[in-house]
Amino acid sequence: MAVSALVAAPATAVTVDQTDVPQEAEAGSQISASFTLTDLYQDPQWEPWTLEGETELTNVTWTLTFIDPQGNEFHTETYNGQTFSQQGISTDHPQGTITEIRVQITGDVPSPDQFTYPEKETFTLAKLTQISGQEGAHNEINTWDTHHYTVAEQGNPDASPGSKDAREALNSAREAINETEEAGGDVSSAEETLKNAISAYENGNFQNAVSLAEDAKDEAENAKQSKEQSQMLLFGGVGLVVVLLIAGGVWYYRQQQDDYDKLG
Repeated sequence: MAVSALVAAPATAVTVDQTDVPQEAEAGSQISASFTLTDLYQDPQWEPWTLEGETELTNVTWTLTFIDPQGNEFHTETYNGQTFSQQGISTDHPQGTITEIRVQITGDVPSPDQFTYPEKETFTLAKLTQISGQEGAHNEINTWDTHHYTVAEQGNPDASPGSKDAREALNSAREAINETEEAGGDVSSAEETLKNAISAYENGNFQNAVSLAEDAKDEAENAKQSKEQSQMLLFGGVGLVVVLLIAGGVWYYRQQQDDYDKLG
């Protein structure tokens, strides 16, 4: 698909009216998504035009359903593979007037090529492009990215955790560090341990990442507890000083009163 050789046109007016797109998915699992396209012939007024799609899913099936002005589904096209090209989008389609197109895609989620934190690993679930049938120009309708992750092998108690568990452990450690920092605690040690946990995560060592993240969380929580205990001791000491001052003031007042009475 030589999209790069085409001439770019103004922003597309094709509207994505409805979507059903998963925000995240497990690597290797099969998922589906759907998009409904409307305003097919407005600014630019291309007719006919070609709809192209691409994805990073594997074992892919695309299903395009054409809908007429009355909302009736009158034609379906099916494509297999990571790309498709549907020509002849027009009000003069041989089988009816196309006013909406429902695009459904089904396929298997790829594994992440690399792991990053805090940025999530994503893949292109779908990219739809409008191609002019005459001018050779194109408009990108939209691109949908989905977060993908790995999980521990099911049924194997000794299996290493996947990226999902490791990311959750990193998030939990980060939250604990933030809470401790807000409370005024010393988070330097926890931050260093979390840094090592992130490094392990980005190198795909999820077992080590989880272990280090848990250590970082413990260090942060201990630092917060230590800070709170220090504050309690400080407040207790201040309270004791206040009590002693009050008691001393009362004693001094009584002594003055006794001296006054003796003089009287």
